[in-house]
Amino acid sequence: MDKVVILGAGRIGRRIAGLLRDRAQAVLLDHDPAKLDLAKAAGLPAEALPPGVGREALRRALTGATALIVVEAVLPSADLVALACEAGCHYLDLNESDASAKDVARAAKGAPGHLRFAPGCGLAPGYVTALLAEEIARAPRSAEITAYVGVLPITPVNRLGYANIWGVPGLLQEYTRPVIGLRGGQVAASAPLGDYEALTIDGIALEAFSTAGSIDALARAREGQVQGLSFKTLRYPGHLEYMLFLLDDLGLRQQLHRLTSLLMTSLPATEADRVVIALRSVAGAGSRPRWITRQYVASPDSGSAMATLAAAHTVAMLDHMQSSAAIGPVLMPGDTSLDDLRRSPAFALLEQAAPHHPVPA
Repeated sequence: MDKVVILGAGRIGRRIAGLLRDRAQAVLLDHDPAKLDLAKAAGLPAEALPPGVGREALRRALTGATALIVVEAVLPSADLVALACEAGCHYLDLNESDASAKDVARAAKGAPGHLRFAPGCGLAPGYVTALLAEEIARAPRSAEITAYVGVLPITPVNRLGYANIWGVPGLLQEYTRPVIGLRGGQVAASAPLGDYEALTIDGIALEAFSTAGSIDALARAREGQVQGLSFKTLRYPGHLEYMLFLLDDLGLRQQLHRLTSLLMTSLPATEADRVVIALRSVAGAGSRPRWITRQYVASPDSGSAMATLAAAHTVAMLDHMQSSAAIGPVLMPGDTSLDDLRRSPAFALLEQAAPHHPVPA
């Protein structure tokens, strides 16, 4: 069986290992004893990384591996790519950073020809990017396309209507970094937490606002192909107002380390989550919007909906990298079509609970 090393034994790492359980030797690596205990309790192979892990510890762990999947990076992306090249294994990560994806592409130059490198796997970037790429391909150049994505607790339990689901540091990066999209067919940057909308999807009242990091690579790759491309995060009503109070009124935008600590200690952790995805495409002025909406909810069997979607896309990407010779060495978000991903058994998880729904109100 192929050996796959998964860096990070949190809920996404464990879900990836679970999906690979019957067809690969998936080994989870982590510093955190609690995460390792959860992995072992689920019957998943897990090994502890020493504190302050460096290249040598990971080099040993990668001996004989066919793939390295980075859920939680312990070294810069370029260093991890270099280790994958030394070990002769494919590289995938779930990093949301556009800068990190560019580092992966640069570090992969000169790698052995049989190796593949896929930054930005998971949900967004990842599965949502593939959905957007398909929508762009069939839309006219005059189209304005917006992606709405929400990872939410099934039941809001506080004024933020939020829980520690996705990861607080990544959340605050989305809320504070420049937003990249297309305006007038050209790549453009704007401030986060703007373009507010109130809407109802599948009977759920939500609010939407612009956030960073999910479509940067896709926007640059599709410049000129559509007039507009944007990404918005979905939250329960009231979330944005409270976040602006924390960021601006309390001045925590300049003290993100304090806000990170505050939210990590105050927000409840939960796997009882829902993921709402909606795409809106308007062909041109006066055209009726075309909507596609999908909703996924955590289940007792598979746990977190977010972890399941992120893991399923990552495993589908790994299957594509291993089975298709006619692809480039670096697969940026949006490069791999949904049809290619559908060849993987894991992709069924992304579609079995994803019916098309009526137009949001």
